[in-house]
Amino acid sequence: MILAFSLGVFGLRYYADSLSVALSVCVIIAFAMVAVASRRHRADEPWRDSMAALARPTGLAMSLAVIVVMTVYNPFHEGMGWWNGEGERYFNGNLIPLRTIRLYLASTPSRTVAVQLLGNVLLFVPLGFFLAYGGKQRFLKVFAIGVAVAVLVEALQFFVGGSVDIDDVILNSLGGVVGATIAMGVHRVTRRGSDGVDAESRVGY
Repeated sequence: MILAFSLGVFGLRYYADSLSVALSVCVIIAFAMVAVASRRHRADEPWRDSMAALARPTGLAMSLAVIVVMTVYNPFHEGMGWWNGEGERYFNGNLIPLRTIRLYLASTPSRTVAVQLLGNVLLFVPLGFFLAYGGKQRFLKVFAIGVAVAVLVEALQFFVGGSVDIDDVILNSLGGVVGATIAMGVHRVTRRGSDGVDAESRVGY
């Protein structure tokens, strides 16, 4: 109820059901992470090490869950996309790059425009962040994975009755790049800080 009211204030009540499901899935993943960490802790692994080791896979699992729920699960998809209400097949989408983006930018600024443009970017920021978290993956590999996930999501939307738009892939990929850039920046800063601490400890020794 509180979530629905909050979303209504920002003009996002349309996404209330999807966000509720996404939040529930994330809570389940979080509990699963704590359970695994507890098991590893009983195996004489410190809590801090257990949680640190599970941070990246947990973040990736939550990111993918939110992406799938917010894009594929939608109670308003019925009667749209590949099948209409009468069982007839038709295509609902856009395969011309930047066409939808230009239409939104040319329209009157509104919450809908902000949600469609910024929302598609922000949706993939966590995925890009956790893919690059800790310097685990190279930038090009992170970008390729982000594009592949975006394409897969659009393909899933096609089969479940949602609209397919190449501009969604572009915006989603941009979000992955933003997330990866943030993660790599954080990694560089923390690595420099740890190197400085190590150098000071060696000098003190």
